[in-house]
Amino acid sequence: GVSKGISQESVERDDEGRFVRLITGDEVRTDGFEYTNDEIKFRIQNTLGLVPINDSSQFWLRQYLSKSGVSLLLQNSLLDKLHDYADHDDIPRAVGDEGSDRYLPANYLLQTCFELYSIPGWAGFLKENAQIIEACSLLRGGRVNINAMPEHLLRIFWPQYADNIISA
Repeated sequence: GVSKGISQESVERDDEGRFVRLITGDEVRTDGFEYTNDEIKFRIQNTLGLVPINDSSQFWLRQYLSKSGVSLLLQNSLLDKLHDYADHDDIPRAVGDEGSDRYLPANYLLQTCFELYSIPGWAGFLKENAQIIEACSLLRGGRVNINAMPEHLLRIFWPQYADNIISA
């Protein structure tokens, strides 16, 4: 993380000008923690702590949907429609919408999380599950960083361990 510079240890450098310590204990949090004072409120969110929707494996998005209580049938429908919308080909997935006369897929990765509203089936789902937009990232890889994950996602993915992770 980025040191706030409060600790003397955080500014120590060696003879070549490199920082001596990688972690000093006064780093700025990047997990969506809200910093406040009398005049300003802000959060910094590392996108590696969010659910990547441009990941071709769709592993974390499927996990999010599953652990949020979405039925397997609806998960498959939503994920296939997302895949057909974003992939570069015209080959439909099992319950996707590629080649449908109802809409033209982008055939390109999503550029904003709000673009989910453009995908058939997703708009209706998002009316009752809009919180996924706050949990979304546009990363293409299937990696997440639990150190950068907001508390509400830790509680979804690892409910039995969330308190221990948060207090660590």
